[in-house]
Formats: sequence, C-alpha cells, structure tokens
Amino acid sequence: MKRIFFCNAMIVILSMVLIFHLLVLSQVIDFKNNWGGRLSNENEMYLFETLSFTLNSFLLFIILQKASYIKQYFTTKFINVILWLFVIIFGLNTIGNLFANNLFEKILGTIFTLVSAYLCFRIVKKK
Repeated sequence: MKRIFFCNAMIVILSMVLIFHLLVLSQVIDFKNNWGGRLSNENEMYLFETLSFTLNSFLLFIILQKASYIKQYFTTKFINVILWLFVIIFGLNTIGNLFANNLFEKILGTIFTLVSAYLCFRIVKKK
C-alpha cells in the first residue's frame, strides 16, 4: 500500500484521539477511563490530558507534513526521527495498556496504540 493510505489512517485515528481527550478535559468522559485508571484527581487529569493532547496534536502536525497536506516546516530527517520516536512510544504504550486497571482502556487503548505504532512504522519506513 502507499504511504498516503497510512498517513490518512493515522490522521483519522489522531483526530478521534484528540476528540476523546477534549471530551475527557471537558469532563464529558470520566477521566478514570483513561491513563490506566491511575489518575487520582482533576489536577492530575488536566496535566496528563493537556500533555497527551499536545503530543497528539504535534504528531498530527508531523503526519500532515509527511503526507504533504501542509507546508513542510521541519526537515524530512527530523520528521522521520519524530515518527520513529512515536513508533517506540506507541509500542511501549501498547504494553502499558495491557496492564490498565479498566477493561475499556485495556481493550480499546491497546488496539489504538498497537495500530498507531504499526501505522507510524509504515509511514516512516523506507521502501
């Protein structure tokens, strides 16, 4: 398959993830369904959700550049390094989700992070 397919799939996933984090931040979704069920108060939730929203937004910005949907602000080498870092982050997050305290994150979180790791890998790997 072509790289653009993997970029588009990742854009869809990141858009859904960003909406999810906005719903958690606005408390439409209980924060106990996120972060492995380990957050103990709203202050922690705001900190971790803001961090997650920022990182996912940054990754979306990188993917949009890689797909040539927007002007490339970073070098190709920098974009590729960032994508490799996210392959590792998503891989580790997949393992972490397997040990989540709630079934929602254990199942959906694991699937999303595993697919995200695979998509980032397919986007960045050389032909």
